Amino acid sequence: MKDIVLNKQNEKGMNRVIQYRFVYQDHCIMCGDNTQRHKFLGLRLNQSQGYHPQKKAGIRVSVYRCSKCGLIYANPLPIPVDLQDHYGVPPESYWKEEYFRTDPNYLGSVIKRLKEFDLTQDSKVLD
Repeated sequence: MKDIVLNKQNEKGMNRVIQYRFVYQDHCIMCGDNTQRHKFLGLRLNQSQGYHPQKKAGIRVSVYRCSKCGLIYANPLPIPVDLQDHYGVPPESYWKEEYFRTDPNYLGSVIKRLKEFDLTQDSKVLD
């Protein structure tokens, strides 16, 4: 296991420090299959890769597909030391304001369709 500190610029051009711990997986975390038989798919950069990813600076991890269950995963697995470094971004920076506006009749068509069935309190509906 190795810790790597990464200086990354945010959208406002300010540097922030992100620290990752890299954990090597010798078995698939889904099915337990030995990773030595898994197919290498390529490298993944820790940022947008663009058209020429080999010319971009950053941390790269290998990406594999499990030969038994098909899980696609990074190995070594990058785990942020502090989840706020990785996920601590306000939703407003991902989506525009209109994304958060909801139609009061958002589920209206679903409710209308469900009323066509003879459902009881014990009925179960899968989306």
